[in-house]
Amino acid sequence: MKMVLKRSRFPEIGELVVAQVENIEKMYIYVRLEDYVGNHEEKISEAEDIRARGMVHISELANRWIKNINNFARINQRLVLKVLRVDERKGHIDLSLRRVNKEQKTNKMNEWKYEVKAENLFRMFGKEHDLSLIDMYDLFGWPLIDAYGSIHEAFDAIKKQGKSVVDDIKIEEDYEDLKDEFFELIDSSVQLQQVDIEGQFEIVVYEGNGVDIVKDAFKSVKKIKKGKFTNFDFLYIGAPYYRVKITANDYPTAEKYLKKIRDEMTKKIESFNGTVAFERTD
Repeated sequence: MKMVLKRSRFPEIGELVVAQVENIEKMYIYVRLEDYVGNHEEKISEAEDIRARGMVHISELANRWIKNINNFARINQRLVLKVLRVDERKGHIDLSLRRVNKEQKTNKMNEWKYEVKAENLFRMFGKEHDLSLIDMYDLFGWPLIDAYGSIHEAFDAIKKQGKSVVDDIKIEEDYEDLKDEFFELIDSSVQLQQVDIEGQFEIVVYEGNGVDIVKDAFKSVKKIKKGKFTNFDFLYIGAPYYRVKITANDYPTAEKYLKKIRDEMTKKIESFNGTVAFERTD
């Protein structure tokens, strides 16, 4: 059973969550949230029944009329959903599928899979040292997440900056000697990920010197300051189409730079009364 330990028992309103479909009825899809225990007493458990439950009303499945609810989900399918309402007293969670776009779905699912793999390393290390998963989070997980925002960012920092990241963790003196082993495990087991996202620009300039205007716009885009592990590639397909590929360590970073590229390109071209359209191709 896959589960990523969370500090809270319930998700926040507006949060994206990974959930598994348990039942489908005429008007509702009922799901089990993978990473939250809800009102159960246990903080964490491998048992499938120790999970928060939620539901998706048929009106939150798509932005159009739905003839058959079974066309949108199947039993045991994992979905990325947006939290609309949470009633902790009753344990009710209302969720939406239609309010999650393709990019959000891809980013959330990839991040969740990474967190599951990271947690498996925690379990393995804890088993070797007679530590529970909660112990591992208390010793290493929460301090790293507090410092870097996510376990993904923390592990990337360990790979880039080395053992100093682990040494900076404040840990009980009795466990201080575990830092070296923990660093060696992460350093040997985790690879810096490289992800790609792609899209296609349609750029139209009505001025007589349109070719030069487009060239200058691309020069401006290429001057955007990039992170050490981020790269942009541009390919001329044939006027008015141009392809862009962004490579980064993770999807949120890639999406951030894609937005910068789109904003800069649009600003430059529209300043000459041109038009810019963009379509994702990944």
